[in-house]
Amino acid sequence: MQERVKKRSSNFELLRIISMFMIILGHYALGSNWYFKPHIYFKREIVEFLWIGGRLGVILFTLISGYFLATGKFKWKSLLNNWLEVIFYSWLFMIVIKASGTSLIHMTNMDIVKNIFPVTFGVANWYATAYIILYLLSPFINKLIHSLTKHQYRMLLGILIFFISICGVFLSSPAVGSNGYDVTSLFVIYLIGGYIRLFPEDFTQAHLKRYIWVFIGALIIGFLSVLMVDYINFHATGYFKNKYRYLYFLDGNSPIQLVAGTSLFLTFKFLPLNHSKVINSLASTMFGVYLMHSNYFIVGPLWNNLVRGFRFNHTIVVLAYGALVAVAILAVGAMIDYLRQWLMRFLDPVITKVANKLQAKNIY
Repeated sequence: MQERVKKRSSNFELLRIISMFMIILGHYALGSNWYFKPHIYFKREIVEFLWIGGRLGVILFTLISGYFLATGKFKWKSLLNNWLEVIFYSWLFMIVIKASGTSLIHMTNMDIVKNIFPVTFGVANWYATAYIILYLLSPFINKLIHSLTKHQYRMLLGILIFFISICGVFLSSPAVGSNGYDVTSLFVIYLIGGYIRLFPEDFTQAHLKRYIWVFIGALIIGFLSVLMVDYINFHATGYFKNKYRYLYFLDGNSPIQLVAGTSLFLTFKFLPLNHSKVINSLASTMFGVYLMHSNYFIVGPLWNNLVRGFRFNHTIVVLAYGALVAVAILAVGAMIDYLRQWLMRFLDPVITKVANKLQAKNIY
């Protein structure tokens, strides 16, 4: 009797899609040139709070990677595909920008050189480069975590989270050496995902309601932090001078974001969702959507020349408009990435051949 191949549930694939929606919405809040009148509270804080999704989405993407890679094998083909995807979109935008002759984007000769090698220069976006580095390091990370006892693993996580997340954010410790937008930050998140995978007995479906409430609580604390920072800034005559002051407790290695991301990840881990071809197919385009809408050269023109959310500064439309824009970008980006996937099929035999040769060398 032929055995049935078990199809992977779509829990985490749906989470990838939701994460990308939140990231786009966060970039909508961060990238637009907002102007709010003095003494206007609540609406401004709501818009600023949307950024929580920008960081939260990255945490979720990395948790998913850590969860699966912790017990998986390093695959050269996966690395090559990711690397080529970054190159594809970097070159595509460079060619389109130069061919259009647009005055909205200034690209120097050095910018062109950097775009030719987007991963090594890190110009596509920080996450693309940091993730590829993390993937290259994953075999070594896995050797470490598989050699640890549960107690040792907890100690490692406790030390890293205390110094990098808590001290780095609340005490602004310069010794941390990580601003949250680097491979160090992804390494810590990877370890959390790995712990959840290796010690499932610590996380059960019986605690599902607890994960949901922890997530809601983290969101509330995050919103209150935005209110507090804005209030202090107004009454202390610009104590937080940076225009992105509202990110103070929600950016980088924020423990609030870490708690929110981990609890939401655990919620989706126990979500009763079966295999869905549609969800899994759409999820496969999300990295491409990320690379497109967060490309360094189009961020400014996208949000301030095309989307122009600032037109609705003081109206409730600003949130609905942002959500519609996020859906539109996600949908258009997915369609473009489907085209890229179709084009890459012609290179697949070459990629597979190169990957097999590298795999046979047993470098790892």
